[in-house]
Amino acid sequence: MKSKKPTISQKIEYDGIESALVKPLGKGSTGRTVANNLEEQLAMKEVMSNPLPDITKEGCKKLSDEGLKMTDKRWPESDGWEKISREINTFRPGGEKIRIEIHYVWNERLNIYDDFKFKDKIGQIINES
Repeated sequence: MKSKKPTISQKIEYDGIESALVKPLGKGSTGRTVANNLEEQLAMKEVMSNPLPDITKEGCKKLSDEGLKMTDKRWPESDGWEKISREINTFRPGGEKIRIEIHYVWNERLNIYDDFKFKDKIGQIINES
């Protein structure tokens, strides 16, 4: 599949490095969109700065590949909409590893995105035992 550039909404700067976030289509949201902490805020910025799904990478999957059907009329599956899940793993001070899951919808035909939201696990602690 040929790589497509995301629709850009704004330029932002992190320590002097310019970055860009995609502009969601704006048809509404079906979940929590406000970060509860810095880790969630940074995870959302990471996903929105590069939302093109790479299902070959760990932590990124098309939920339609797992049987999920798009039922919301704002993003009809018949028009090319798919739900994407991205997991961002990070560390808190002290070494505690946490997982943040973000869902959004993507239209591969038009290369547009919408409905970015946190899958409410709020910084799920990962036990690696």
